[in-house]
Amino acid sequence: MSKNKLSPVVILFIVAAVLYGIIYILPRVTGVLRSSYTAEYGELKTFDKTEGYIVRNEYVYFSTVTGAANRYIKGNKLVRKGTRIMEVSAARKDKTDSNVKALDTSQKGNTTYSSIREDVKGDKHVDTDDFVTAHEGILSYHADGNESELTPDNMGSKNKSFFQKLKNGSDLELKNEIVAEGDPVFKICDRAAWYIVCYIPREHAARYAEGTRLDVRLNDEKTITGTVYKITDERREKKLIIKTSYYYKYFATLRKLDVEVITSDVMGLLISNTSIVEKGGRKGVYVRQKTGKYRFVPINVIATDGTESAISPSQFRDSKGNTVTTVRSYDDILRRPDRKAA
Repeated sequence: MSKNKLSPVVILFIVAAVLYGIIYILPRVTGVLRSSYTAEYGELKTFDKTEGYIVRNEYVYFSTVTGAANRYIKGNKLVRKGTRIMEVSAARKDKTDSNVKALDTSQKGNTTYSSIREDVKGDKHVDTDDFVTAHEGILSYHADGNESELTPDNMGSKNKSFFQKLKNGSDLELKNEIVAEGDPVFKICDRAAWYIVCYIPREHAARYAEGTRLDVRLNDEKTITGTVYKITDERREKKLIIKTSYYYKYFATLRKLDVEVITSDVMGLLISNTSIVEKGGRKGVYVRQKTGKYRFVPINVIATDGTESAISPSQFRDSKGNTVTTVRSYDDILRRPDRKAA
């Protein structure tokens, strides 16, 4: 008498059912195969890397006389209002002096600076014959013609396309031995307040609030502190303007630079945000016990980047001043708890 044999289709179905039970049902019943990880102490740094554009209050001084230049102060120095930067000596009819011989007292402006003379207008254009500063700030012997085109007063109305057209290295050297009437001769940049305009993803807007302090890493060489001056919508991004008074040696000459805007940099136990649940009005995670079961443990979130969070280790004080025992280093944390994980 022949035995009944299972068909290949039935066998395949049975195998699939067994595998499903092992993978999906058994872990929920026993908790043995729950995905978990170890909580470890470390640094959580939340930042946006982007391109930044420098905006300054800056004043270009133009000579109203012609002559040979004699400068008293080096560039990139902080000077006070009322400081004499240089002098321009009247021309002499001395054929033995090649510089003076080339000097024409009737000359009206070096053509090299035509664009700067045309572009720098209003109160950003300062005529001088005594070369004494009417402003306090950082002295620079460079100008690019954007001094009145881009200012703290109008930066809010400029869009990203405008900022992206700005270039470094497009400025002109103003230190010539011979100065002609109408030539730009130096610039004063207000360091008491200057600005960095940048663009960040719209989904990161919650990290920023007007008036809050943050750190900014400039060209990966210097970190300064600033405040969020303004944050607005521009198409699919957020336009972020940071105000600072910190010194940066290139701030008077650069127009654009790489920036890392740091909204938090803290130490704590690092956990995945997928582990955080709320129970009884408190945030917490499920920690594996010696029995193998998981128990809800309340946490205090110090900072989050949207993916990970840094939490207080061992214990913290709640809003009522009570000491609460929490997660410790090397505790085993449930990665994706469900509402019935306890």
